[in-house]
Amino acid sequence: MYCNDTKDQFLEMRAKGLSLSRIATDIHVSQRTLVDWNRQLAPDIRALRAVHLEALHEQTLNSRQEDLARLAKVQTNVEAATDQPIADDCDA
Repeated sequence: MYCNDTKDQFLEMRAKGLSLSRIATDIHVSQRTLVDWNRQLAPDIRALRAVHLEALHEQTLNSRQEDLARLAKVQTNVEAATDQPIADDCDA
């Protein structure tokens, strides 16, 4: 019988998309046992995977917002340096 910590490790690793083979090697549990756990814990794996994906989406969104803010600042600096606004595609 395996402790809950081992199952929790499996759950985390599986939710991150790691293969059963890789997990078996890392946590020293047979693949047959992992197949059973994968079936038993499928709803939990899906839920945790959704949480991971949501966090990744939020991180990506924040990164893009930072990039846009940085580019807007660069554009403002360029416009100030040239004393001319940069033409917007919508103005053409």
